[in-house]
Amino acid sequence: MCKSWKKERSNHHFPEFSKKGRILKLISDHFNWMRLAVSFSVLAVIVGFVYLFSANFVATKGYKMEELQNKIDQLKEENKNLNLKYIELKSMANLSTEVAKMDLVASEKAEVLSVLGSTVALNH
Repeated sequence: MCKSWKKERSNHHFPEFSKKGRILKLISDHFNWMRLAVSFSVLAVIVGFVYLFSANFVATKGYKMEELQNKIDQLKEENKNLNLKYIELKSMANLSTEVAKMDLVASEKAEVLSVLGSTVALNH
């Protein structure tokens, strides 16, 4: 800033900014208050809609996650019941009752064959 600026009350380097009135006129020309108010209103409406849509999206995903978690819990319970049923069907008590239902006869003499050596017959 020049020393003479305070005396002259003007800026000879930038004459367009030499007086306050010109600066305020420049600002008021570029920033019309009505236009600024409308712009902020439109921006507020847009931000409001974005917030509503994102909140709705998050809520929908939350309900879907809860539904899937319930499905997982239901499938875990069903899996537990099926494992118990499998163990019950594989138990010796169940096998003996099933054998009795088939009218099978117990063998009295069982022969055990053992293989001598490692010879294998080939069929040509």
